[in-house]
Amino acid sequence: MFEVKNNTYRVKTDGFHGELFLPVEDKYSGKALICFGGSDGKFELSRMLASVFQSHGLTTLALAYGISCRLAGEYIMGWTISCKINRE
Repeated sequence: MFEVKNNTYRVKTDGFHGELFLPVEDKYSGKALICFGGSDGKFELSRMLASVFQSHGLTTLALAYGISCRLAGEYIMGWTISCKINRE
């Protein structure tokens, strides 16, 4: 089986946070699917879904969408993300 290296994108260098899943065999040439979750900021679900579609031959972009403390102060899709960090 071939190993596929996904392309990663970061806010500071690319303007958005995401990962492009390219299939070994592109069964849907010229088409791509964008997977993103809700405002909870959980990127792993988007990555998991993108991986499933990739395994079926579809190019898929897992896109981070919403607020995440990990990305505090950075821009995601045009919104400034700010996060209160609980200091005890």
